[in-house]
Amino acid sequence: MRGFKLLIALTIFIFGYDYSNINPLLEATVTTAKKSNIYLNRDHNFKLKIPEVFNSTPQKQDSNFALFKSKDQEAELFIAFKQDKRGLKAIYNNIIANLKSKSNIDFGYYKYFGKWYVVSILDKNRDTISYQKGYKKNGTHIFYILSYPKYQKDKFDSIIKDLNKNFGYTKKSNRKTTTIKGGTWCDKYYRTCSLECFDSVNEDSCLSRCDQKLSRCYKTGKFR
Repeated sequence: MRGFKLLIALTIFIFGYDYSNINPLLEATVTTAKKSNIYLNRDHNFKLKIPEVFNSTPQKQDSNFALFKSKDQEAELFIAFKQDKRGLKAIYNNIIANLKSKSNIDFGYYKYFGKWYVVSILDKNRDTISYQKGYKKNGTHIFYILSYPKYQKDKFDSIIKDLNKNFGYTKKSNRKTTTIKGGTWCDKYYRTCSLECFDSVNEDSCLSRCDQKLSRCYKTGKFR
């Protein structure tokens, strides 16, 4: 229950969506495929493979959200569906503006990609990293929030990569990689670099170096 309340507060805090009126004991109105880690929401024609680190059955859910707890009870995955008339960029800009006004938040990696966005933050009070990815489909803002202890960031870096493979507008290509990798290749390493800055004595300088590496990577295909 405590984890559910924390994620509800996070959705209000970051996205401005109030899920506090959701009954956390509500009987499920969506289905989760048996004997697999596939989450199905038929109301929103949505399917997502849940990483094996999480229990395959949501702890709480209804037609507009699902909350998964990790098997060690230290991480949470919140998937939500919200009707929103605003454009995705306006939603993203509002998220960033809200976060920048909070003294207990440090930014990791955040970027708007046109059809989707990602935001990574560190809650200094809870020593917890939260990673959000969102997109819009048929007027619905679909997003997930993955929250986990900072000390587990190396473990969840690969989990985020697997989670994002089938979540939203993740660009895929069958073409062979050329010398100039650019784009998603550089963004992946930038995210890892910026998350490591959370442990740095001088976070601003560290993030600045990551920005320089990202710019160079777009030109050369190498992040170093």
